[in-house]
Amino acid sequence: MRIKNVFIYKPFFITFLVILGLGFLVFLSSLFSVLSESKQLFFEILISQVAMGLIGGALVGWVLFYIPPRFYEKVAYPLFIFAVVLSLLVFIPGLGVYHGGAHRWLNLGFTTFQPGELLKVAAILAFAKFFSTRVPRIHHKKHAEEEVSEKSSWKEMFLPLATMLCVLAGIFLGQRDTDNLVVISSALIIMYFVWGAPLKHFGALLIGGIASLGALVLARPYVLARFKTFWSPEIDPLGASYQVRQSLIAIGSGGLWGKGYGMSIQKFSYLPEPLGDSIFAVIGEEFGFIGTILLITLFILFLYFGMRQLRFIHGNFERLVIIGVICGIVMQAFLNIGGVIQIFPMAGNALPFVSQGGTALFLHIASIGMILGLVSHNARGKI
Repeated sequence: MRIKNVFIYKPFFITFLVILGLGFLVFLSSLFSVLSESKQLFFEILISQVAMGLIGGALVGWVLFYIPPRFYEKVAYPLFIFAVVLSLLVFIPGLGVYHGGAHRWLNLGFTTFQPGELLKVAAILAFAKFFSTRVPRIHHKKHAEEEVSEKSSWKEMFLPLATMLCVLAGIFLGQRDTDNLVVISSALIIMYFVWGAPLKHFGALLIGGIASLGALVLARPYVLARFKTFWSPEIDPLGASYQVRQSLIAIGSGGLWGKGYGMSIQKFSYLPEPLGDSIFAVIGEEFGFIGTILLITLFILFLYFGMRQLRFIHGNFERLVIIGVICGIVMQAFLNIGGVIQIFPMAGNALPFVSQGGTALFLHIASIGMILGLVSHNARGKI
């Protein structure tokens, strides 16, 4: 049975479970800031996170574990189109939920769903499907380099990537979701170069990225405000820079070992979004420098053990999917952490496996089940 091959991905799976377990404990601690204001809202958030995120994600991930890789290849394009349609539905009054100045959620009646999270996974599958059929298997390096050099035209390689990035940019920017756009764009670009694209394309992507960022800063005042507060945190201390200043205060007050679990003060009214993009600050306050380093180390191990699994993979499609999903999760984690500690401009994205968000948690856990299934199916022929 495939389940007997669990030793292949055991380090990766254990690292994932540790992050998930610690993340849920931190989420519970942060959630008590809501309990002090509304008991009803407390239980609504808790039930959504547990039922939709943890339980729903685990059940779907368990099902995906047994699905063969060929199935994902067959549904890659239809799933991407479906995710695009769902993402456009958020702009329809009555279906879409407008919150915090953004259209990102669909109203399902009993709960809300963020189709942008599904779109990220669907884009990775569609990208992997498209490019996996155009070059030999990546682990045959010499043959891949020869093949890529023969097919390195802009039309066959760069244009499909640029087209997909433009489609994603139109959707995510329309939803005012710049952070997820950065995450999925980064994941696709990493996949693109791992796939075997020539380095000369990197220059075009860099120029296009800088130009797009400049246009975005001019068109979106809140993006410009993030960069201003990044360079000069003293600007607008009660406005644009308030969140990052309070985050740094929370982390600094935690010292080396932290104040202890549940003992954060900043999460009560002082720290904006303690359940969302500022939850890393709560970790720093309650668990100190040691706790933050532990979490960062766990995400690095998550990346390392995830990439180690590639040695068991036969198919180019499966390799690209695993690289895209894992790099996307880790990229999102470090963008969040870097924004909180002011290494990067405040991103505003959630911390994977930790922050509030039933849809994101559901799809992240389900994606891990898919990855483990891809590894298990491929490894059977080598054991």
